[in-house]
Amino acid sequence: MENIEFSEVIKTVIEPLLSVKEALFIKRTDTEEDLNNKVQNYVVCVDSSDLAKLLTNHGVNANAIRELVNSIARSSHKKVMLKFESLNESEEA
Repeated sequence: MENIEFSEVIKTVIEPLLSVKEALFIKRTDTEEDLNNKVQNYVVCVDSSDLAKLLTNHGVNANAIRELVNSIARSSHKKVMLKFESLNESEEA
């Protein structure tokens, strides 16, 4: 259970909230230090209209998603960090 990939967990949690499901893209961005500290970093890219849904109400939805994914990750003694971006922003970078 040491090397669990949480991309599918994140996708399962986020996809039902999206209106443009095809735009969902999840990228893992760990550094060596993160892996040593049992931290997994993900950038979640969605359509700009869906990003607004995830970040409204002072990020309540985004924080709930983070808490849910981390509650699953804790069983593996890991921490998951999520960053949400518009798909258009990530294509420009």
